[in-house]
Amino acid sequence: SLIKFSPHRQDTNMQSYIMIIEDEPDISGLLVKILQEAGYRTCQAFSGTEAELLLEKSVPDLILLDLMLHEII
Repeated sequence: SLIKFSPHRQDTNMQSYIMIIEDEPDISGLLVKILQEAGYRTCQAFSGTEAELLLEKSVPDLILLDLMLHEII
């Protein structure tokens, strides 16, 4: 069975914010589409460097990280 998460934080009415760090555009795009349709706010980073820059501006509630990303290993 799939684990279902509520797209809203328990303490507020704000949407959860998910950062996707994935260097394959097709995979990243698919994840964005699925998560946004489920009501989540998303942002994408295609490299570790880009992710660091985005993290300086805003901290997400969840990070989906491609562990095979070259800059992460």
